[in-house]
Amino acid sequence: MRKLPLTACLLGTLFGSTALAAENGHTSNSVGMQATNGSVNASISTSPAPGFNFFANGQYSDKKGTLGQAGGEFIQENGNSSFGLGVKAVMIRAQDREDGGVLAIGGHYDYQINDRLSTGAEFYYSPDMLSFHHVDKYLQYGAKVGYGVVDNVIMTAGWRHTEFGYSNEDTLDYENNFYVGSEYRF
Repeated sequence: MRKLPLTACLLGTLFGSTALAAENGHTSNSVGMQATNGSVNASISTSPAPGFNFFANGQYSDKKGTLGQAGGEFIQENGNSSFGLGVKAVMIRAQDREDGGVLAIGGHYDYQINDRLSTGAEFYYSPDMLSFHHVDKYLQYGAKVGYGVVDNVIMTAGWRHTEFGYSNEDTLDYENNFYVGSEYRF
């Protein structure tokens, strides 16, 4: 229950910045869903100004627990390429481990192959000094391809690896599998 105010504050900031951006004539938002055979992920993102993006997502896994993330990235676009560098807060409520969280640093690279087909990769890392409450390391990396089925809807397929290191327990491989999903941009 104590995480509800934090979640409300993050979503309020996300939607507030979206409203401000729309008022100023700039919007670049998306909502998305991804699924594997044992988990589901929902996400939202907004760019209140060119070159910056806020994002938040939540993931539920039957066997591993619940994961929540929120962060921001500075984005540089150059032709068909887009590179983002930023930070995100990650909280885990593990199924059979202690709960914990990290402040991870990383980013993504996306390449638009043509008007419908794109590819991308992501990498985030948190050392012990940016990890807290039972977690002492975090690592996430992955790759994806996207296909625009219509103007604002992108179908995605990818692979992602996410792990949490614990000081007194073995590493928790939260996910290490393929996923499919969709994203709606507005």
